[in-house]
Amino acid sequence: MNNTLKILAILLALFSAQHSFANNIRQENWPETDFSTSSIALDKVIYLGQPKEYIPPVNAPSFKPVNQIHIADSEPVVTVELNGQARAYPLRILMWHNVVNDIFEDVPLLISYSPLSSSVNIFERKINDKILKFSATGNLYKSNRILYDQNTKSWWQQYTGEAIVGKLTGTKLNKIPTRVESLRLFKERFPEGEVLVPNNKIFRAYGKNPYVGYDTGFPFLYNFPYTGKFMPMTYVVVANNEAWPLADIIWKGYAVKDNIVIKWIPGQNSTLNSSDISIGSDIGNIIVQKRQSDGSFIDIPYNVTFAFIFNAFNPDGILNWKNTK
Repeated sequence: MNNTLKILAILLALFSAQHSFANNIRQENWPETDFSTSSIALDKVIYLGQPKEYIPPVNAPSFKPVNQIHIADSEPVVTVELNGQARAYPLRILMWHNVVNDIFEDVPLLISYSPLSSSVNIFERKINDKILKFSATGNLYKSNRILYDQNTKSWWQQYTGEAIVGKLTGTKLNKIPTRVESLRLFKERFPEGEVLVPNNKIFRAYGKNPYVGYDTGFPFLYNFPYTGKFMPMTYVVVANNEAWPLADIIWKGYAVKDNIVIKWIPGQNSTLNSSDISIGSDIGNIIVQKRQSDGSFIDIPYNVTFAFIFNAFNPDGILNWKNTK
């Protein structure tokens, strides 16, 4: 970890410590959020000094055909396939927006990314036939971004897709199976697919990583005890409340447990290593599938996240560090 990031970590930690949760409410002004209903420890919420919309969502996404996209083939994109059609959302854009509100094949989607937990998810943003619209708050809980819906002002955990504060507390969004893969693999799978592009190319430093070296450093905005078996920043693949160390999967190229099959393919950059995502270290592509009774395979939701995040949000989860075959 370089000295600049260390200094930034210390300053951010000190800044967060000086801003209580009460100060957060006063400064950000959440009059429509019901804080009397909550499933988390509110005094553990970290306020980063970012007001609403400081990290603006993408509410009117624009797309281009994949053959017109001119970024590195090794850059990561989160991809979704519905009814034979496919879209990709580059992490170089999600890094600076965290949230995309999209409608794809008539399905309202929430595409979300929380860099400090390396968590990428796509959810269906509909509850009881009501479509919700999401944004990022300026807050973290367990080093994971807290989102809010603009309809009820309830707060949502990005990692789980569950409402944690407000009127909808306890409600969970339906998670859509996706892949985080290189642009090259997306092109090969879906040559007619389309890719999210910035509405304003100079609005943010797209393609740059403001957390240089984070995935080889330490979780400097995590204020809970860590009791895991590995170093907290160890990459793990999480699916169905189970985790596999990424290094184990890379060593063998795959992991199998019961009807879950995980494959690794080289050629995808880390978003959190280099200042330029296009030259980030190669952490590879992960595919997680479930074997069906007829022998076919289907994609299932997963995350390539850190050991401390798995420990935080999957306290009863199974770590397959000895069971990987």
